[in-house]
Amino acid sequence: MACFYNLNRKPRESAVVSGQHDDTETYPDEDPRRMCEVIRATDKTCLAFKVLAAGRRCQRQEDVREALTFAYSNIKPKDAVVVGMFDKHADQIPLNVEHALAALHSQEAVSSP
Repeated sequence: MACFYNLNRKPRESAVVSGQHDDTETYPDEDPRRMCEVIRATDKTCLAFKVLAAGRRCQRQEDVREALTFAYSNIKPKDAVVVGMFDKHADQIPLNVEHALAALHSQEAVSSP
């Protein structure tokens, strides 16, 4: 499991344990690129998660598409992406599948001679 963001910058307790949501968590833009370097450096299969920064990178569907495209473009072919969903306002399963397939298709187009 490879979290795209370093959530241990400050001591914290899970919202599940504390019952309180922490709005002070930070999701710096440089974290995903750094984690992708680590993912690519290992031979092990990795599961990349928090690719949408706990909802901070999915205000628009274009944001989701960009985040998934970045993830699939920067991990190894044998790795996978885990996407959390909260489909209160939209049916996110087919939307995320569409974005993931588009990202994978663009990778195939880039890697084909």
